[in-house]
Amino acid sequence: MAEAGRDTIQNVSFRNVLELIAEVQLCREQARLLVAGRLLAAVDRYLASGQHAGRQEVKEAHALLAGELKPLFDEVRQRAAECQSSLDDWQSPDWLVAQTFMGITTFYKVDPDGSLWIKMHGTMDDVTVMDQLAVVREVDLFNKWVPFCDTSKLLKRLGIVELLVYFSMSIPGVGRDCVLHAYGCDSVLETGCILIQGRSVEEVPEGVEVPQVKGWRHARMDVRAFRAKIEVLSPTSARTSIVANVDPKAPVPQSVVNFVVRKMAGMFLYCLKQTAKCIRADEGNCHRRRIVEDKAFYKGWLFPRFERFYRRQGWTVDEELGGGEPASKLSDEPTGGRAWCPNGKTMSLSHGTCTPFRRKAGSQLKNSFKRLKTTRRPRPTVTAELPPPQVENLGIDERLLEKWQAKRDNRRNRTGGARLLGSILFAVCAAWVRWAFTSEERAAARVRDISWFVCVATVLLATGLCFVL
Repeated sequence: MAEAGRDTIQNVSFRNVLELIAEVQLCREQARLLVAGRLLAAVDRYLASGQHAGRQEVKEAHALLAGELKPLFDEVRQRAAECQSSLDDWQSPDWLVAQTFMGITTFYKVDPDGSLWIKMHGTMDDVTVMDQLAVVREVDLFNKWVPFCDTSKLLKRLGIVELLVYFSMSIPGVGRDCVLHAYGCDSVLETGCILIQGRSVEEVPEGVEVPQVKGWRHARMDVRAFRAKIEVLSPTSARTSIVANVDPKAPVPQSVVNFVVRKMAGMFLYCLKQTAKCIRADEGNCHRRRIVEDKAFYKGWLFPRFERFYRRQGWTVDEELGGGEPASKLSDEPTGGRAWCPNGKTMSLSHGTCTPFRRKAGSQLKNSFKRLKTTRRPRPTVTAELPPPQVENLGIDERLLEKWQAKRDNRRNRTGGARLLGSILFAVCAAWVRWAFTSEERAAARVRDISWFVCVATVLLATGLCFVL
C-alpha cells in the first residue's frame, strides 16, 4: 500500500479483513489515528456480527486482535476516541469567554471537581504550520520561550510524533516540574488540522532518568489534560487552539488559582506565535537550525503530508521552508530562489534580507528619538551666579516654623536609621537563608521551615521600619 488510510471505508468482508487490519497498523505508525480508529471500529463490527465465522481469514483476524498485538489495537481505540472527543469538545457551548489579549481569546469552564479548564484560541498570520509544529516539537527549547520555564528536557522519543518530556517552572517563591507524555495525530486530509494530546505521568519506561529537584518549596504539578489543534487556513496562516487542565499543587484556594490561570494562560499562545514568527526572519534561529538539521522528519515525513493538502487546495508550496501562497495571489514573476517571509517580502535562502516586524518597530522608535533629540531646544547655560530668591513674609510665626523644621529633621534622621537597620536585617536574613539551604543535615532537622518563618518575619519587620517610621 502506497499510502495509509482511505477516504471512505468500504464494506468489510472475509476478503479484505486482514488487509484492513494491516492498514490499521500502518495508519498507527504514520499517526493517522482517526482513520485507524474508524477502520478498526469497522473490523470490530464485522467480527462481532459473526458473519463468515468459519472462514480461515476471519479466524486469523480474531487471532490477530486477541493475540500479542492486542495492546496495540487497544491503544489505537483509546487514542482515536480521545482525539475525536477533543474535536467535539472544541465546539462545546459550555466555554465562557474570559478575556481577549493581543489577538488571543481565552475561554474557561469549571469541571465538576472544581478544577478549571482553559482554552486559548487565536489566528496566527504570516506563520506556517511547519514553523508552529517546530516550536512545539523541539521541547528542549521550551526554556527559551515558555514563560517561567527554566528547564526543559527531552527524556525519550517513543515514536515519530510521541514524546516523553520533562520541564520545570520557576516562579518567585515557588517551583513546579512535570513529566509530560504527548502524542500527535495527523488529521490534515480528514479535518484539515493537526491534533496534539498529552497528560502528565508518574511512571516512565525503564532506563529513562527524570531529574529530581529537592526542596520544601518544590512540588510536581499535575497536568490532567493538554490538547492542541492547529488548523491550516493557508500556507502562511493557521488557527491554533490549546486546551489545558492543570493542578499546580499550590497551597492556595482553588478560586485564586482559577483567577490567575484565566488571566495568564493567553500568554503561552502569544509567546508561541512570536517565537514561530522569528524562525523565517533569522537564519541563526535555533528552531530554524533544528528544521535544517532534522531533514528526516521535517522534509521527509512532515512536509509530504502538508504538500498533498496544499495541492488539493490549489496552493503552491515552498519545498525548502514548507510555506507558500494561494495560487490566486501569486505573481508570474520569478522569485529568483527566494522564499516568502512573514512580513510579505521575500528572503534569500542564503542571505536573509527580510527584516522582522519587531526589529523594524525598534529601529523606527530609535529614529524617532533621534529626531526628537535633534529638534529639542538647547537649555540656556548659566554663567553668572544668580542672586538668592526673595521670600516674602507670609506672616508665619517663627516659633512654629522652627518647630516644624526640627520635627522634619528628626523624622529624616529616624528614617535614615530605619533604612540602615532594614539593610542590616536583610543581610542577616540572606546569610541565614544561605546557611539553612546549604546543608542536607540541617534540612532534615526542619531548619529550613524555621528559617523560612524567620525570614518572612524579618522581611516584614524591615519593610515596616523602612516605610512606616
